[in-house]
Parts: sequence; structure tokens; C-alpha cells
Amino acid sequence: MSDACPARPLKKNKPQPHMWTIGGRCGYCRMDRPPRPDPERAETTTGREHPETSHAAAARVLPNTGTQRAKVLDFIRARYPDGATDDEMQEGLGLRHQSQTPRRNELARDGWIEDSGVKRSTGTGADAIVWRFVP
Repeated sequence: MSDACPARPLKKNKPQPHMWTIGGRCGYCRMDRPPRPDPERAETTTGREHPETSHAAAARVLPNTGTQRAKVLDFIRARYPDGATDDEMQEGLGLRHQSQTPRRNELARDGWIEDSGVKRSTGTGADAIVWRFVP
């Protein structure tokens, strides 16, 4: 499936993604949103460029990835429409950065969550992306 919507105007000569409505259709081309993968499936996101130790760690946590991904999704969904930052998720779920961030990336890739366009301050005063559930 292409993420580019054929009915949306180009922006800086680049195709734009579909704009999914709460009803599950693109607001431009009216295409139905394809089904999203099960967030509780066992999967990791380690690329070829990662060192051998990363691949070993990914294999070790594989049985827990679906559970962790579901916890991250539930955490963000419970905070709809306000969303949550990575720091808020890590603190609220008791997950380390190395566990939470890949699960959040997988949920964003699969269309379960999105960058809300809002930033919130972290405990260190840095701005962080607020991630929100996509109904």
C-alpha cells in the first residue's frame, strides 16, 4: 500500500499522505483505511546496520514485544486526544528508552499513533513530540 494520497496536492513537489478521518476514510480520496497490524504480534525492528549485540537483544525481547507494544498503545489511547511524550510513556509504564521507543516507532509505522504536531517540555526542559492515538 502506498501512503501517498493521489487526490492531495503535492507539497514542494512531494506526494502527501492520506488524511484519515475518524470514520476510517481518507478525507481527500475517500479510500478506506487498510487494516492495521495486530499491536500484540511478536516483532522487533532491528535493521541491518545495527550491531550484532542489537540483533541479539532483539531476539531476546521478541516474546515481549507484543505485550510492550500493547501497553504503549493502551497508554497513549487512554490519553486521547492529549497524547503522551516518550518520557511520559517511559515513566508511566516503567519501560526503559530502549524498550519503549522501538514499540512506539512500530505503532507509528503501523498507523496506530501519530505525531500530534504538539511539543511538550520534558523533565530536562527539552521539547518532545507528543504522540496521539489515531482512532
